[in-house]
Amino acid sequence: MTADALTSILEAELETGTLLMSTLDRQREALIARDLDCIDELTAALEGQMAHFGTLVEARMAAMAHDEDITDRGAELMRRIRHMEARVLRLARLNQDLIADRLAYVGAMLSTLGLTSAAGYAPDGAHPRELLRSA
Repeated sequence: MTADALTSILEAELETGTLLMSTLDRQREALIARDLDCIDELTAALEGQMAHFGTLVEARMAAMAHDEDITDRGAELMRRIRHMEARVLRLARLNQDLIADRLAYVGAMLSTLGLTSAAGYAPDGAHPRELLRSA
């Protein structure tokens, strides 16, 4: 693979990662605002962006496995990509934590109202082992 092809992959990865960070920021704002329509829209967008980002990461890794020489431009792009990847990971974890907090809050409210249900297969929420014991 030529250095130009690798540089193109790196630039595309950086561009996609930047878009991903923006979408994750908007998702966090929607989670805080409890804007369910916006959350649904952004989640769908994130799925596509994450898939595309993963494809670019795989392409970069394959390209770098065949080409040990990297240009100065490529080295600079890699530095920026590492920084961007760390930020994407932090933003995704933050959003996951916000989602977990919202789910815990909903669970606590349902519990307070006496509307909790145990996960299981039977209509009353019994687990299969419990069904076998009662038979």
